[in-house]
Amino acid sequence: MPGSNTEFVLLQSASRTASLDTDVQDNADRAGVILTLDITSGAASGGLLPQLRVVNVLTGATELVTRAPMPVRSVGTYAYHFYPFADGAGVRAHFYAPIFLPKSWLVTITHEGGLPITYSLVGHYVRGG
Repeated sequence: MPGSNTEFVLLQSASRTASLDTDVQDNADRAGVILTLDITSGAASGGLLPQLRVVNVLTGATELVTRAPMPVRSVGTYAYHFYPFADGAGVRAHFYAPIFLPKSWLVTITHEGGLPITYSLVGHYVRGG
């Protein structure tokens, strides 16, 4: 289906020293998302651990859906697949979880070490299979 997948920026490239949340995302009709975390400098000074969280739109409270098992500590591009039809076969990703994407969600980036790391985060919505 041409044009069915959408790419969007969650975090512009910047040097950061602390953990943070992205803005709340409104998933209209997508089954999953692929996140690409691009670390361009400073990773040896600490690590980054992405977490996918569901958002309660009435209270703003968030709850962990899933997270990568280990922080990344090297410069590079890392893909995280959150998609219900992924079984791991042929998936080239740093991490994948076979889950449906919630309606309201955000990503928390846990920043270890407190020293500057420059990175960006981009999302790619994926329709159902």
